[in-house]
Amino acid sequence: VQQLSSAKAERRVLSRLLAPQVGELEITPSQLRDAGFDPEGLVQAGCDVHSGQLLGWVEVLIVLLGGCDDVRKASLALLERLAPQMPPLSKQQAKAAFKVLKEIRGEVQQLSSAKAERRVLSRLLAPQVGELEITPSQLRDAGFDPEGLVQAGCDVHSGQLLGWVEVLIVLLGGCDDVRKASLALLERLAPQMPPLSKQQAKAAFKVLKEIRGEVQQLSSA
Repeated sequence: VQQLSSAKAERRVLSRLLAPQVGELEITPSQLRDAGFDPEGLVQAGCDVHSGQLLGWVEVLIVLLGGCDDVRKASLALLERLAPQMPPLSKQQAKAAFKVLKEIRGEVQQLSSAKAERRVLSRLLAPQVGELEITPSQLRDAGFDPEGLVQAGCDVHSGQLLGWVEVLIVLLGGCDDVRKASLALLERLAPQMPPLSKQQAKAAFKVLKEIRGEVQQLSSA
């Protein structure tokens, strides 16, 4: 079935029965997604948010965020409820999160239609960006959502956002919702920011020129 919603009940019960044996069968998260695995089956199998068992399914839930609509919604709901009690992602989980973020970016021209998914992925990915050596430009291209930083505890008052200044500058050249969120954070950060480093200043100048080029194109159209 192309429309997986027409087989929702069947998929849920199969997912519930299959869940305890996924590790034994060495089924990967991507294979589960391609097969239409339903994360609601996990809850029915007793892996609820409060039991702590769902923490073992984090990578699967992240990968399922790139699945069909009903799977995506169920995974999103579980990850949002899990996030406050989750430890930082492992390197493997962070790689999966970045991969799915890029996949979602490639799927949707209007990123606002995947806003919630991008925000939760960005929140989970944020602590591991340095470990994975992901550049600010790569984050922008992947549709990284700076609102995820705030949800991860990097608010203006904590001082942690100062380590994200170059990323926020580069995100000013991103899509509309990313641009607006970055602008709001930079404006709030500005009074407490030290002078830009040479690298940050170069990034700012580059984005300034990119925005100038966009505006000229729009005015000529």
